[in-house]
Amino acid sequence: MKLGVKGEHLRFCYQNRCIIEHTDFGVLPGEFCVIVGANGSGKSTLMDLLCGIVVPQEGEIRWVDEAGERIDPKSHVAYVQQNTASLHKGFPATALEVVLSALNGKKKWFSHFNNADKDKAMEKLKDVGMHEIPHAKLSSLSGGQIQRVFLAQALMSDPEAILLDEPTSSLDTAFSHTFFQLLKNINHDNGTTIIAITHDMALAREFADTVYCLEETSIVALDKNQIEEELSHRHSHPHREEDHGTAAL
Repeated sequence: MKLGVKGEHLRFCYQNRCIIEHTDFGVLPGEFCVIVGANGSGKSTLMDLLCGIVVPQEGEIRWVDEAGERIDPKSHVAYVQQNTASLHKGFPATALEVVLSALNGKKKWFSHFNNADKDKAMEKLKDVGMHEIPHAKLSSLSGGQIQRVFLAQALMSDPEAILLDEPTSSLDTAFSHTFFQLLKNINHDNGTTIIAITHDMALAREFADTVYCLEETSIVALDKNQIEEELSHRHSHPHREEDHGTAAL
């Protein structure tokens, strides 16, 4: 099964400020979607809406299968939060333990994990290229490696869709490209729907099937020409490169 998502007539306000107002949004089953926008534009709020962490004050979000039938996302959608690398850098656990922790809803303690659980965790670590160092502590890993570990953790539920909130925000350009290539491989090989937030328009251009921009409470689909125009503008104003998060897209 492949999953898509539809948001219709969405409106969400917080402390008298409307972040998303009367707008639609949709990702087809099996698509790779990237969401861009200025800092404070509401990208993380949209991700929270998609995850069901918050609900829109108006409109609705529906996860659907290829036939358009409504699906409960709880057991089908995985979420990789923002800043996982920096937040968990000192966490006293190994890569394998972190991946196994995805089963904590079913298993109470690490000691209760059986060989089948550990084999599956190793398989997911292999999928992200981290199987050679499963017993490495997070504190010994780079930001890119930690991000791969948490992606493997998300894969433990065999999700039909993965949501990622700025997964490369703490990574350099080379690691960011490698990570997005990994996501594209998962998307291509498994048919997994990917929805990722990023400030990097070059990554959006290279890997995304669909690119949305949050701008002035609206969610706007960008075509290839608009993406190229934005990249050209940034290359023409290199001193603004540090302000990707605050410049309007």
